[in-house]
Amino acid sequence: KQNAAYGVLRRIVGSEMCIRDSYKWGEDYSYYNVSPYFVIFDEAAAFSALLDSKDKKEYDKYVSKIILEGRQAGIFIIFAMQRPDVDFLPGALRDQLGLRVALGSMSNDGYRMVFGSSNAKDLILSDKTAGFYMDMKMDRPKEFYTPYLDIDFIQELEKLINYKKVDISKAE
Repeated sequence: KQNAAYGVLRRIVGSEMCIRDSYKWGEDYSYYNVSPYFVIFDEAAAFSALLDSKDKKEYDKYVSKIILEGRQAGIFIIFAMQRPDVDFLPGALRDQLGLRVALGSMSNDGYRMVFGSSNAKDLILSDKTAGFYMDMKMDRPKEFYTPYLDIDFIQELEKLINYKKVDISKAE
């Protein structure tokens, strides 16, 4: 699984983000009529924790390149994790993420890891279905609400798994 994840990161960094001959200063991916590309990385911190120091260094190089240069190329990375600490993602890179979201109640340390130390003060959720979000234009996180789903999650997940699967990696 580690090799598969590296393969995806290498392909994105190596080919999708290359400079085109027709590059025009100040233009982004939309100028070239290129569709955005989303990388969804679930349990990224757990994956990162499994790597030895050599692989971690290579992984950090790829992730840093996507975070720092990806928006211009139309490549956006979405991290989902339980604990977004600096061992996984340094604060300087975290601050470059376009949108940060914290769902549910977290410790003060958890909020600091997501939003930075100066933005995490006095964050208290008003409802169990709430969370906080913050984009690059905001100076402080804002609360938002999600619907409470009273469903059998495992049963609904099984329905999705049994639904017709489509392999989008082979789509043109």
